[in-house]
Amino acid sequence: AEAEPAAELEPSAEPEPAAKADLGNDIDMDGFKVGNKVKVTVFEASGLIPADPTMVSDPYVVVKLGSQTNTTTVKKATLAPVWRETCYFDIQDLKETSVKFEVFDHDSKNSNDALGNSTFAIDHLMLTKREKATLTLQGCKKAEDTLQRAKSNFKGSFKVENKSPYGKLKIQVELVSPAAQSPSGQ
Repeated sequence: AEAEPAAELEPSAEPEPAAKADLGNDIDMDGFKVGNKVKVTVFEASGLIPADPTMVSDPYVVVKLGSQTNTTTVKKATLAPVWRETCYFDIQDLKETSVKFEVFDHDSKNSNDALGNSTFAIDHLMLTKREKATLTLQGCKKAEDTLQRAKSNFKGSFKVENKSPYGKLKIQVELVSPAAQSPSGQ
């Protein structure tokens, strides 16, 4: 059973183009290092599993790097939520090389349903270089249970929109220096 979403991510505007890197001798080629931060923006999802009896879900995303966790807001009654929310993580351990994304359906009465998950590798990133990605959500045991329940409950009216029955998640990830702080001072 997943807990109620805790900390919320900060709202974010559309992605800005990445600044051009100065290819001079002063460029930091070792952006993935302890002390730097990972800035993650969750933009939107599409093609999510309908986990509620009304053929929609109330999705939110849990974003993790090692033991650090942030959660987006819950978007009500949608299979194509838009968040545009940003969070920051400290790079504390060089063995933690991927950001994990877990999408859930929020239920106020029952346990939250897993809708899918994915990861994004960060160990190759350089400072200030933004990378956008559309992640294909994968199923875990709980997400497979949610998918089977949706297929059973909605019979012919439930159709998989993407090659992945769990949907897609649009994100942006950037390494930033320790001086870069989130608006809330995290």
